[in-house]
Amino acid sequence: MKCNYCGKKLKSKEKFCTYCGNYNEETNEESHSLFDEELNLLDESIYETKEEYDYVKEFNLKADSSGTKEDEFFYKDEKYLESYIGEDYKLIKKSPFNIYAFLLNWIYILYRKMYGLGIFGMIITYIMVIINPKYLLIYLLIMMLIIGLTFNKIYIFFSKLKVEFFIKKHQDMDSFAIENKLRKKGGVKVSIALIIYIIFLTVLFFSLFSINYKKTATNKFWTENSNNKATCNSLLKTTYKSLENNNHKENISEGVCKIIPTNNKKEYEITLKIEINDTSYYKKYKSENDYLVFNLETFNIKELEVKDINKTISLEEKEYLDKLKQVEEDYFKIKKDSKKEDLLIKNNKNTSEKKNFVFSKEEITR
Repeated sequence: MKCNYCGKKLKSKEKFCTYCGNYNEETNEESHSLFDEELNLLDESIYETKEEYDYVKEFNLKADSSGTKEDEFFYKDEKYLESYIGEDYKLIKKSPFNIYAFLLNWIYILYRKMYGLGIFGMIITYIMVIINPKYLLIYLLIMMLIIGLTFNKIYIFFSKLKVEFFIKKHQDMDSFAIENKLRKKGGVKVSIALIIYIIFLTVLFFSLFSINYKKTATNKFWTENSNNKATCNSLLKTTYKSLENNNHKENISEGVCKIIPTNNKKEYEITLKIEINDTSYYKKYKSENDYLVFNLETFNIKELEVKDINKTISLEEKEYLDKLKQVEEDYFKIKKDSKKEDLLIKNNKNTSEKKNFVFSKEEITR
């Protein structure tokens, strides 16, 4: 409103002009409510300077932003958003960091019913951990920081999308019914989050256990025994060729084989001795259902022995260590029994088929 005499802009509900003192009668324009004026806040003509207009325009743009600082958080359907988010709504909207998301990681995302994002994140976590298990703690710490810093903004963004979609889909509902529906649709859910997360941890644990201790490595590569055409020499050569790691092939120093007679066919135990940096370890294979399968390797036996000495070894690790020690004992027993059999053959006192064999690197690799 402007002064009828001098044209100076008057304040809201101001009757006397502070510039010329003229009394201004109430007009229809003057009777407009503040609410009506606010509807035209983006009308540039009502501002004296461009700076005033730019400030109000910027303020209005913030009013529909997805930021999480409380003093900048304005949303046209905030009461519906609060109904949808429910628990800890005020904390989530004003804080740039979520301590619960940081500490609980993916289970907190599942707890907030963001199942798609949570499961996707756990799949990525599983892949990263399986590829490089030794960096597990570093990866988890990085993920905790990322989730803690970004969760609130991401959660509010997706919550707004769901709220707006729901309102658009149910325009015939009254406000009270919409709030109740959104409250049930959003919020939190403990049971489903726990079930999904326990399944994830179980799969991850057994996968890591299999990688560390090689219990499930059963790559089948031999079928000669099904026709009783196998020999210890042929099996050792086949085992050598099957090794995927070239370093193993280059460092093989010896191999032993034991024949175990059964009712219908022979069964075999094959052990390769591999030397790396003045240390030795053993890879054992055995026949099983007409195949020769990987059984155990003693590469990490020293690490487990140190744990055993320091009494920090778990029950499962102790059982596994005993099996690895048995592999080494069996290796030396086969070598010893082979010498005994050779001596009996040399003295013509051997009355049964030779069952224990030792082969040098040259015999295996040629």
